[in-house]
Amino acid sequence: MQDYKTKIKSIIQQLDSRSWLNIGMLLFILLLILLAFIEPGEKDTKQIVTLTNLKQADIKQIEIRRSNDEDITLRHKNDIWYMSSPYQLPANDFRAQSASALAEIKSHLQYNVSNINLKEFKLDKPEITIILNDMVTLEIGGVDPINNRRYVKNGDTLHLVSNTFYYQLKGQITTYISYQIIPPETEITKLILPKLTLTLESGNWKLHPAQEDISADRINEFLDEWQHAQSLEISKYTGRKRKNDIQIYYKDQLQPIGFSLMKKQDSIFLVRNDLGISYKLSDEIAEKLQKLPDPPEPPESSTTPSTDGNTAAPD
Repeated sequence: MQDYKTKIKSIIQQLDSRSWLNIGMLLFILLLILLAFIEPGEKDTKQIVTLTNLKQADIKQIEIRRSNDEDITLRHKNDIWYMSSPYQLPANDFRAQSASALAEIKSHLQYNVSNINLKEFKLDKPEITIILNDMVTLEIGGVDPINNRRYVKNGDTLHLVSNTFYYQLKGQITTYISYQIIPPETEITKLILPKLTLTLESGNWKLHPAQEDISADRINEFLDEWQHAQSLEISKYTGRKRKNDIQIYYKDQLQPIGFSLMKKQDSIFLVRNDLGISYKLSDEIAEKLQKLPDPPEPPESSTTPSTDGNTAAPD
């Protein structure tokens, strides 16, 4: 027993300061691991408060009322957002999703409205009011100067939330319109362009004036370009009324949708005179929407080796 204690004492005397440091670190790590198993740690039991009790997925209608601009109404149908006013067009999905996300945005602080002066929070005359599903009214107020968070009133409660949504709500009305020129779930039955007309008759497309060697694949490719064409940007058109260079008939719709082709400052636009809006096109898209695609290039001819036993002399 005495020899055992002597050996331990000898080993301890041989350890230098670095060795003791390593041993101490190892013991500290083992202690942390032990605590992790014994005590799972403090959990944040505080419930997250959201701006409303609605779920974003349940939002089917959004009204955006703005004191300094036109009001906007968006409706969700068949998994697609549409603008029902001031235009009746497919909506910009990103903008609509951002507005509907307000339903579940985190509320950092809450105040009872009865204890505050609404004017101090710019809520006596809200610049923007949002109504979700005709149920919940959100009034947008001023900004907390310390954390740059926005005050939003929902009923009797004033919430302090992230300010990321505000400038999207203030955006131009045309930013709420989908960049896709032809509405989704729309079937074109007739397309009139300055130099050609395509008409769907008994399930087949007829081209006028008739052209030789125009395959059905080229026609379908051309129509597909129209069906999925995207603009670069959309803006209000306030110029003179222009002649409709292009007319598009949709299935089950008697009157065509008319567009004017306009070139301005080296840019090409499709103008809808009836709505007073213009779609800016890239040069590539503008070209694809005005003429049928070129025929596919013929396959490269390949030289097959002679099978008659004769070998061609080298040059």
